[in-house]
Amino acid sequence: MLLVIDDIDDRFEFDKVLGKLGDFSSDCRFIFTTRNKRALDFIPECKLYEPGEMSRRLSLQLFCKHAFGMDNPPLEDAGISEEFVKVAGGLPLALKVIGSLLFRRDKKFWKEKLVELQGLPSTTENMVQERLKISYNDLSHNEKQIFLDIACFFIGSHKDLPYYMWSSCDFYPESGINTLIHRSLIKLDEENKFWMHDHIKDLGRAIVNEEDIRHPYNRSRIWSIDDVLNILRNRKVNFFHQWFGDLSHRYYMIFVYAQVQ
Repeated sequence: MLLVIDDIDDRFEFDKVLGKLGDFSSDCRFIFTTRNKRALDFIPECKLYEPGEMSRRLSLQLFCKHAFGMDNPPLEDAGISEEFVKVAGGLPLALKVIGSLLFRRDKKFWKEKLVELQGLPSTTENMVQERLKISYNDLSHNEKQIFLDIACFFIGSHKDLPYYMWSSCDFYPESGINTLIHRSLIKLDEENKFWMHDHIKDLGRAIVNEEDIRHPYNRSRIWSIDDVLNILRNRKVNFFHQWFGDLSHRYYMIFVYAQVQ
């Protein structure tokens, strides 16, 4: 038997989920993926494998698929394409999102984005988020609102669930959703449900958290159940006065209620 479990966290315990390792035959194999090495401490006899960066050749091919719709860059764009591949650092998601951002844009736009990316620190804990944020920054106000709503609340939800709410807020969801799909920031699965890569989800939630690091009740969206319960228990008067006093925030109360439920 080969069993693959994707994206485990530090709460995963092998025995509680799968049973004791000794109950399986010696030719069984388990593969776990995680973004947190400490999660592997709970897995017996685990061998760590860290995948390396994509090769320069494959990185260029992936970038070109999204930036040009082909496997290789046009001759006149080969140099600048190599520069974008370099600043993406061999990260497939970054290559895909950056390439999608540049698709059918003029060369002046390409050069500006390259300078912006080259100005980012090369070694940082949030390196992936900083590169993905380039694409977020280029969205319109309405597209940003739809993106943040999906990141905080609607991953796995059918697109019709928030569609009419966004329409009532004049966010123009039809064009907004299409833009986010074309930028490789979201996907719709075969059931028309929103899907978003974990790194992109983390980016959206980090953007919301940065609105007020210390006081969640001042943020535009509250997606953490712990934050919701804390606000409702300890700041009821100020919280409801602030949010219901501003029409632009009323529809977010739906999300708070849904999260508590």
